[in-house]
Amino acid sequence: MLYTIAQLSVLLRKVPKTIYNEHVAKGIGTLHETEEGRRLLFTELEYQYLQKLFDERQKERLLAKPNVSRIVDLLKKTPMTVYDVARELKMAKSTAQSLLASMSFIFDELEEDQRGVLYFGNKPLDVKLGGDLVRHVFLSDITGDIICWYTFSDVAVPPDSSYTLLMTDMCLYEQDMQGKMVYEHDIVCANGVYTLAFPPMPKKFKIVGNIHTTWIPAT
Repeated sequence: MLYTIAQLSVLLRKVPKTIYNEHVAKGIGTLHETEEGRRLLFTELEYQYLQKLFDERQKERLLAKPNVSRIVDLLKKTPMTVYDVARELKMAKSTAQSLLASMSFIFDELEEDQRGVLYFGNKPLDVKLGGDLVRHVFLSDITGDIICWYTFSDVAVPPDSSYTLLMTDMCLYEQDMQGKMVYEHDIVCANGVYTLAFPPMPKKFKIVGNIHTTWIPAT
C-alpha cells in the first residue's frame, strides 16, 4: 500500500511540511506517475519508520519535562492510581491526568489495569496493590454518632460489637475546591445548586455533607 503526504499527515498527526522535510533530509518517499500526475508516495515500511521516528522524538520532548520523568520513575517503582501519583508528586490531580493522557499516546510501556492502577513497563508480580479508595460508614451503638473510616477496598473491616457498618462508599477520584476527595453519597454544592455527587463533577464545587448525616443548607 502506498500513502500520500495528506494521508500520512492524518495518520501521524503531523503537518505535511514536516513529512516533506523528512523526505528531503532522508530520501524517504518516491515520486510516482499517477493519473493525477507526479505524486510523492510512501510505502508501508516508510510509514512505520516515520511513525517510530516521530514517536521517539515526542518521547524525548516529553521526558525533558521534569514532571513526566518523575511520573515515569515513580510508576517504574510502584504501580498506583492517578490520585496517588498526584499525591506523591504534590501536584493537582488534573495536572497528573493531563500529563498521563499525553504520555499514553506515546509510551507503549504505560499501562492501566481494570482498577485504574497505572504501571510503567512490565507489571511486577510481587507488588501488593492497595485497591480502590473507599469510605466505610459506621454507626456507634453507644453514642449514636456516625463514624467514617477511609481505607482501601481490599482491607478487611474488623468486627466491633460497638459499631454497625452502614455502608461502604467508593471514592469517585474527584476533588472539590478545597482538595477533599469525593465519595459516593456525598452532597455537593456547585453554582448554588445542591446535588448528590456523580461523575463527572463540575470544575468548581464544594462538599457540604453526605447522606449518612443530617445536613440542612443555611437559609
